[in-house]
Amino acid sequence: MDLVRGTETRFTFDPGGEITPLWSADGRRIVFSSDRTGTWEPYQKDLSGAAADQLLARAAEGAFLSQWSADGRFIVYQIPTPKTNWDLWFLSLEDLKATPFLATPFNEVQGALSPDGGWMAYTSDESGQPEVYVQAFPAGGGKLQVSVRGGSQPKWRADGKELFYIAPDLKLMSVKMKSGSTLEADVPSGLFEMPVPPFTPAYQNSYVPTTDGRRFLVNTLVQDATPSPIMVVLNWAAGLKR
Repeated sequence: MDLVRGTETRFTFDPGGEITPLWSADGRRIVFSSDRTGTWEPYQKDLSGAAADQLLARAAEGAFLSQWSADGRFIVYQIPTPKTNWDLWFLSLEDLKATPFLATPFNEVQGALSPDGGWMAYTSDESGQPEVYVQAFPAGGGKLQVSVRGGSQPKWRADGKELFYIAPDLKLMSVKMKSGSTLEADVPSGLFEMPVPPFTPAYQNSYVPTTDGRRFLVNTLVQDATPSPIMVVLNWAAGLKR
């Protein structure tokens, strides 16, 4: 939508669906997943709309995008697999090579690359509940647990010195980060409650911080989604006045 001229322009035209759109750092391109082949696969399109949609990688089980790296080199996404549940992958836009980052019997989702591209934050349930971890990227290793007593949806501040995540009680948490040859995490501190959709497949992100980490755009629940209980009154006629 052009907010100056008040005009709307359709960006995609396939009769199927498109989800998880991501902007490039220069604001000239958008990547998204489309089910036009029968499964969700990543496509790229120039913002001008002049060029055709470009299929970036095949994904037999479906690809759900979570981030486009700050340097524009990688797309991070997650896929469901029959043998290893949800796994984290990344796609190099230089050679369109797709590489698994984490593929274990547990669920690894919501990958978020640090601004300098050296670390990958993600959510895993390897401990029995979702927790936020960080590992070196792209080689992996040096795993550090950031969350305490549960967490999901990690997001970096633009300078890489702070990591946010959502606690099980739906409170947004902040963790100061110190990077170098190794990575150190401070004690998490709570910021405010942020009612968001539950942590369920396909594990999409529900918020994004501004570059300074002081404001957040949130896809929140406007009301309690829990249905009202059904009340049954027995022998109700006995209460009527005669």
